[in-house]
Amino acid sequence: MSGDVQAYLIRFSRTKDNGSWRVRLQNAYDNEVHHFPSEKDLFLFLKDRLALNYIIDPQHDAQLPTSPEG
Repeated sequence: MSGDVQAYLIRFSRTKDNGSWRVRLQNAYDNEVHHFPSEKDLFLFLKDRLALNYIIDPQHDAQLPTSPEG
């Protein structure tokens, strides 16, 4: 799978005790499954997966990805 495309199936289910959400995330390419105790944990996971650092290249006026070190 290319890093340019990510696809997931997300299943939300409410708990009976306090009505909070539990989340199951399945990768559409390799069927890898992740479980999260809340939607907030899911969003943090996805944010990390999708995060890219960009710099501006003044010669080409384009955004280029940077390494995690900066």
